[in-house]
Amino acid sequence: MSMELHRPGKESNRIALFALLLAGLAAWNIRDGLRDGGPWIAGLGVFFAAWAVFLTLTLVRRSVMARISEAQVDMQYITHTKSIPWDQIRWARLDPEGRAGLIAYRRPGDRRDRLAPFSIRAMGRDNTVALRDAVLAARPDLPDNAAAARTRGPGDTKGDSA
Repeated sequence: MSMELHRPGKESNRIALFALLLAGLAAWNIRDGLRDGGPWIAGLGVFFAAWAVFLTLTLVRRSVMARISEAQVDMQYITHTKSIPWDQIRWARLDPEGRAGLIAYRRPGDRRDRLAPFSIRAMGRDNTVALRDAVLAARPDLPDNAAAARTRGPGDTKGDSA
């Protein structure tokens, strides 16, 4: 079971269009700021240019939103990847009709849960369903909120995969 969840094409097109518009706005503001001597306008242009670069990095770095393997799920972010082994997942909220998804996990020795959030709009509903199905296949007893996970206790791994 190895699967990659790619960003939906519609979302990629939206990000590319927005990055292009920001780059144009940045060029316009920088040109006006340098020509008319307005440092605030040029500064705003530099801000828009940085935002456009950030969006371009998003397109390149996050074309694959998540990788699912037999051992773990890898959540891809712009600056890093969170590798979460199945047995370290404490709870997950993966409702494809919601606004955001959350996977809470705890590394050995941690006292608190770590979160791996993601936007359902960016991931796509079909990919969210695939991720939810993979998590539930690996961990069928998994609670969907922190309160239910706390009732299991810190050392209770009943039903956890080895």
